Amino acid sequence: GIAIFQVEQAGSITISGNTISNNFGAGIRIFQCTGPTFTINSNFIGTDKTGSTALPNLTSGIIAQSSTNVNIGIAGAGNVISGNGSTVMAPMPNTSNAFEWDWYNSCGIYFEDGRNSSIKGNFIGTNLAGTSTGAANALGNLYAGIKIKNYGATSTSLAI
Repeated sequence: GIAIFQVEQAGSITISGNTISNNFGAGIRIFQCTGPTFTINSNFIGTDKTGSTALPNLTSGIIAQSSTNVNIGIAGAGNVISGNGSTVMAPMPNTSNAFEWDWYNSCGIYFEDGRNSSIKGNFIGTNLAGTSTGAANALGNLYAGIKIKNYGATSTSLAI
């Protein structure tokens, strides 16, 4: 996957046009980034390049923690964020257990303590047509489509 940690300088970072699947952790993780503006659009996260077959990332499709200006999807160019999460044991940092099941963070988007950010125009738990295929929602994310943990999240908008 893609991991971006502790970037403080201003600027812009765009993650666009990728298939980000089958990773041991999250598809994209942005952690403690307070300088740049992130634009994440037109990606297939947790699916194949057509968005029709699940190829899950082990935890969430996108994790954004303690970061600002993270824009997930833009009008007319959202992401397909589907099929993420697993019931496989995953390594958990900062816990007494070396491995535990992280199902409650196995979301399409896990957003914690973010500011000045947006989530819009995405297909979450569906294919690119906005439908799901197969029995029992084969493209759903394991726990939730979007999980927002508000430890000070401000000026964050959802357009669902």
